[in-house]
Amino acid sequence: MSQAGAAPLRAGAGSPAAAPVSPFVLKAAAGLLLLVLWEIVVWGLAPGYVARPSGIARVFFSVITDAQFLAAARATLWAVVQGLFVSLIVGTLIGFMMGRAPVVEHGLRYYVNSLFATPMVAILPLVTLWFGYNADARFAVIVFAAFFSVVVNACDGARSAPLFVGGGKAMAPVVRSHEFDLPKKVRAAGLRHALSAKARDAKLIVLDSAAVGEVKTKVLAARLGKLGSGHMLIVDGAFDRKFALSARNLAKVSLLPAAGLNVYDVLRRDTLVMTKAAIQAIEERLGSERLSKGTLA
Repeated sequence: MSQAGAAPLRAGAGSPAAAPVSPFVLKAAAGLLLLVLWEIVVWGLAPGYVARPSGIARVFFSVITDAQFLAAARATLWAVVQGLFVSLIVGTLIGFMMGRAPVVEHGLRYYVNSLFATPMVAILPLVTLWFGYNADARFAVIVFAAFFSVVVNACDGARSAPLFVGGGKAMAPVVRSHEFDLPKKVRAAGLRHALSAKARDAKLIVLDSAAVGEVKTKVLAARLGKLGSGHMLIVDGAFDRKFALSARNLAKVSLLPAAGLNVYDVLRRDTLVMTKAAIQAIEERLGSERLSKGTLA
C-alpha cells in the first residue's frame, strides 16, 4: 500500500536514456546538408554563373592534374610566401616601434586601424585596377591582408601597458631626483664664507706656485708636511705634470683646479693650499673683491 504524498512516477523513467549523437556525425550531416542546398539553389537560380558541387566533382581530378593549373597554383603559393614574409618582417618592426614609441603610435595608429578595418571586398577592385591580373596583384593582396594584422598584434605585444601580459606595472615606483640648484650668487657667497673661515683659522696657505723639479713622492711629502698636518687640499690654475704625478700617491693630499673649487671640498679638508694663479682665478670668478685683504667675510 503506497504512502500518501509519495512523488508520482515520471513518464519514461523506466526507459533507457538515448545515446548522445557524435559531434563528428553532426558536422558531417551539416556539411552534406549544405552541399545539397548548394546544388539545389544553384541549379534553380543561377546554373550558368555558379559552379555546382556535382560539376566540381566531375572535373576535380582533371583540373588538379592540368599543367596550367599547377603552374598557376605554384605562382599563387609563391606570392603567398613572399607576401607573408614581407608582412611579418616589416609589420613586426613597425608594430614594435608603435608599441614602444608614443610619437610613432600617434602618427600611424589612425591609418593602421583604418586600413585594418577596411574589408578586402573594397580593396580587391583597387588592386585589380592598379596591378591587373598578375603576380604583382596576388602579392599586393597577400601583403594587404596580412600586414596590418601583424602591425596591430606586434604593437599590442610590445606595449608596456599594465593591461597587457608582460606589460608595465600600474602605479610603479618612479625614480625621483631630490637635487636642487642654488643661484650663482648664493654659491659665490658660500664660497666666500668658506675661504674666510679657513683664513680666520689660519688654515689657508698661499704659495707662489705648485711645482717640483722631479717626480719624487717622498720629497713632495716632506715639503707638504712642513705646511700642516691632516688632509690637505691644493688648488692651482693648471697643475704641473711632475707635481701631479708626485702627489697622486699621497692619501691625505687632494688636487683640485681653481675652476672646480667649491664649498664642500674646502670645508671637508683640514688645510687649504692655494697658489697665486688659483687666487687670481678665484678673484675673477667671485668678482672684484680680493682674497688677501680679508673682504670675504
